[in-house]
Amino acid sequence: MFFAVDTKSDVAIYQQIVNAMCADIRAGRLSYGAQLPTVRALADELGLARGTIKRAYDELGKLGMIEMTQGKGTFVCYRAEQADSRKERAMQAIDTLITTLESLSFTPAEMSIFFDLKLRQLTSRDCDVRVAVAGGPAELLSVMADQLYELGGVNVYQYEDALPADGSVDLTVLRAGWHMMHPEEGSGMFLRAAVSITPETVARLARLVPGCAAAAIAKSEEYLDLMRKSFRDFAPEVRPLCLLADELSAGALSSMEAVFVPAGFERLFSPQAVEVLSAYSAAHPLHEHLHRIDNGSMLNVREAVTRLQTQRRRGMI
Repeated sequence: MFFAVDTKSDVAIYQQIVNAMCADIRAGRLSYGAQLPTVRALADELGLARGTIKRAYDELGKLGMIEMTQGKGTFVCYRAEQADSRKERAMQAIDTLITTLESLSFTPAEMSIFFDLKLRQLTSRDCDVRVAVAGGPAELLSVMADQLYELGGVNVYQYEDALPADGSVDLTVLRAGWHMMHPEEGSGMFLRAAVSITPETVARLARLVPGCAAAAIAKSEEYLDLMRKSFRDFAPEVRPLCLLADELSAGALSSMEAVFVPAGFERLFSPQAVEVLSAYSAAHPLHEHLHRIDNGSMLNVREAVTRLQTQRRRGMI
């Protein structure tokens, strides 16, 4: 064995052996299945008492590093799990879950909602920083909230109207250019965030054939105005049929060549509207209309969240 013990160290000799062998095993210098010296042989090699080696081997066995088999010897049984193996197991688990949900007659859209809900619960479970998003319709706030959840370690609240003044949030992210009457005290830090249409949405609009029959569906009139502006800017030769989701009927989309909906419409629209759109999407693709917080603003938000998380860990807030 290629290690030495330091009899003058404060670390017990048996523990030095454990540490050295664990390091060799994890680094691959002692590979899976390699046979180790017997207790007597290693004790003689290192000039130590057999009891010290036996104690080290016992500890390594408890750690799952080695396996001692009567009559055969002592072998390395630790095998590092490869990233590909973990990924493969994860994909198999997801496939099994999807198969189970399909057997319960859930649609892919419904599965997505369930996954999103559970991931949010997981992210929020040990949440430290409380963040509010405000400054727009529900369609926009929902996307802003999704971006903030991706930061991790945050719990996000959406406010379309007045903000709380009870100190229930640490940071409020307001859409730039939007004015809200808010209390100056008790609502934590405020940041303005610029929101812009995504390049993917611009590309979808630009690919529309001039004069084609297109529709824009939204939950609120305010977001419908944003969609109208997008068509004017990036598909000026297309005059979309603009409808509120609550007014949507099956016949309204029958002649449409392209239908645009907000991101995450499944959790924003009524079940009736979702059903109409699901029926339409069986034969025609739905196009996502998406605005997001831009990169510069997200960088500022990320820095503020990190700073608040540090302060909370230190008990400063």
